[in-house]
Amino acid sequence: MPKNKGFTAIELMVTIGIIAILVAIGVPAYTNWVPKYKLRSDVIDLKADLEMAKLTAKRENIIVGVSFGDSEYTIFRDTNPQNYIFDATESVVEYQKLSPGDTFPSTGVLTWFKGNGEAEPVNITLKGYGGTASKIIEVEFLGRVSIH
Repeated sequence: MPKNKGFTAIELMVTIGIIAILVAIGVPAYTNWVPKYKLRSDVIDLKADLEMAKLTAKRENIIVGVSFGDSEYTIFRDTNPQNYIFDATESVVEYQKLSPGDTFPSTGVLTWFKGNGEAEPVNITLKGYGGTASKIIEVEFLGRVSIH
C-alpha cells in the first residue's frame, strides 16, 4: 500500500494553534517596543546634530543656532547675532523632522553655539508617542551635550 505524503488536519491545527499563541505573546511586546525605539533613535540623532552644530560653529568661527518647533528642528548659520532667531537671511545647515508621534513639548526653544565652543545652556525635552516616555538632552555652557 503506498504512503500518503502530507499533513493531517490535526497536525495543521496544532501548528496553527502554536503560531497563534506565539503571535499573541509577541505583538503586545512589539507594539510597546517600537515607540521607545523611535524615541531613542530621535534622541541619538538630535545629540549627533547638536554636536555637528557645535563643530560647524568652531570650524567656521561663526554662531550656529538651533531652533525647535513642535516636531522638528532647524540648525542654521546665524548672520544676525543680536537676535539669535532663525530668519530668511540665514542659511540652513540641517532641517530634521522627528519620528511620527515624537514631539518637543515646549516649542520656540532656541540654543546656539559660538565659534569658541561655548553654548547657550538649555534642557531640551523630547516626548515619545503618546507622552508615555520622555528624554532630556542637556546643552551646557561649555558646549557639552548629554542625554538624561
